[in-house]
Amino acid sequence: MNLKNYLTIVDGDRVYLKTMNKENATQDYCDWLNDPEVNKYLETRKATTRDLRDYIKSKLESDNCIFFGIFFKENNKHIGTVKLEPIEWEKKEATFGIMIGDKNYWRMGLGAEATKLTIKFAFEQLFLNEIDLGVISENKPAIRAYKKAGFKVTGIKKKAINHDGKLFDDIIMIIKNTSKPRGLKKLKRCSRCLLTETHETIFFDEAGVCNVCRQIEYKDKKIDWRAKKNELDEIIKQYKDKGSYDCIVPFSGGKDSTWTLYYLVKKYGLKPLAVQFDHGFMRPNLCENNIRTFKKLGVDYISFRPNWQIVKKVKLESLKRKGDFCWHCHAGIFAYPMQIAVKFNIPLVIWGEPSAEYTSYYSYDQAEEVNEKRFNRFVNLGITAEDMAGMVEGITLRDLEPFRYPSLKSLRDIGYKSICLGSYIPWDVKKQVTIIKKELGWKEDKVEGIPSQYNYEKIECAMQGVRDYLKFIKRGFSRVTHLASIDIRNNRLKREDGLRLIKKYEGKRPASLDIFLKYLDITEKEFNDISISHLVSPNEPAIKRIRKGKELPDQKVWNKD
Repeated sequence: MNLKNYLTIVDGDRVYLKTMNKENATQDYCDWLNDPEVNKYLETRKATTRDLRDYIKSKLESDNCIFFGIFFKENNKHIGTVKLEPIEWEKKEATFGIMIGDKNYWRMGLGAEATKLTIKFAFEQLFLNEIDLGVISENKPAIRAYKKAGFKVTGIKKKAINHDGKLFDDIIMIIKNTSKPRGLKKLKRCSRCLLTETHETIFFDEAGVCNVCRQIEYKDKKIDWRAKKNELDEIIKQYKDKGSYDCIVPFSGGKDSTWTLYYLVKKYGLKPLAVQFDHGFMRPNLCENNIRTFKKLGVDYISFRPNWQIVKKVKLESLKRKGDFCWHCHAGIFAYPMQIAVKFNIPLVIWGEPSAEYTSYYSYDQAEEVNEKRFNRFVNLGITAEDMAGMVEGITLRDLEPFRYPSLKSLRDIGYKSICLGSYIPWDVKKQVTIIKKELGWKEDKVEGIPSQYNYEKIECAMQGVRDYLKFIKRGFSRVTHLASIDIRNNRLKREDGLRLIKKYEGKRPASLDIFLKYLDITEKEFNDISISHLVSPNEPAIKRIRKGKELPDQKVWNKD
């Protein structure tokens, strides 16, 4: 793990552990390593301060090492070191090593305390499953201390260590993490699906069932979908063949907007105008999907991408203020198509799924129109373009025009109606994906932190992994919880299998975070500090959860400027 950008401190009763740095490469440290009593069982028996600086630097830059100094709390004196290396992130295992170098602090039980602190950190913050070590059989005091800390002897390599010309046994010891995975136990979850108490708009009834699950119950059992379909038929009849285009379909190229466009063209024979707000992070496969969809359906489309320099500034501002860097996406995706509706006099705008499918800003028993009230209620994070212009130095309202919702008067002048298709036909993502794959050649894609069975989800944004990671830090869950919960509600997944998916996939640091940090010119420490400042209680984030996710196959071709 690269620890250069931030400091880690693990606090104990008499000692504390702190990330090593070049200032710790002191003459005292050299003297420890050059002292025959201290280095008796060490591989390194001679060092200079320059050697130590290079050594510390290499450990800090390593992706599979945690290197702490041990400090005595009473006087903040550096008395030793402790290390986890190598860390095998996939296996969740590490090898332990410790040295109390200052002999004035021997036989005080400080090594045992530092060992226990390291074990606690490894299991609770790094989420490791197992720590091992090897100790020479002659070092009886160390073996006793390790056993006292919880290590157990699991093997003996006979005469495997050559020490000063003599052969000794190598004692292999292991301690296992027997605690339950953090997050699965701490946060309250819906007794039916897996949404946590930190989910936006959530509450639980007397049975412990969340309101989103109850909404889906209402959707499945109470709504007369035939009557709803008849309502849609009447709406379509009212607006069809009345102008250059029958409707606008806001189009990202993801599964939902692609299905909406397909359904309206094939089911109703509409002539839609697809309007795409390009947020700047569209991936190669998505762009190919879009062209293929437009060609096969034979539709006109408009694609708009805002000023990248403005985007970077407002992304950072919304991250700082709201813990969400997607203000420009939220505002632009919902405001720009409405601007086009006014400009081209196309009154009917048809979106995809209603918010009631996943959250409770609206429920299925309420009429949900995609209007300015909805836009200001939750879409724009409570920040209008006018607000943002006053927040960011050097940006004017003119710069933010693509993110402004049209005036109510201008919308009424064209007789607008802005609706969700999913308010009139039952929304079933998996069935819809099957159809668009078959009929349009729509292709799935790998997404960071998402199991392969959900490769249809959020393929439209290169920064989706960072967005989900940010949610995990703030709320203690991310997209796998959301996806597993949908499948549980639709009787496609058992709850215990969903928990296993969450444990396996959530909480990994996405490889794309490096690109994101470069975009915004901030450090990882700054990102972490901002994220934690927007913590949703009672979540307790484990920022040092440093399992690193794998880089996506197409990341090398992303624009990194």
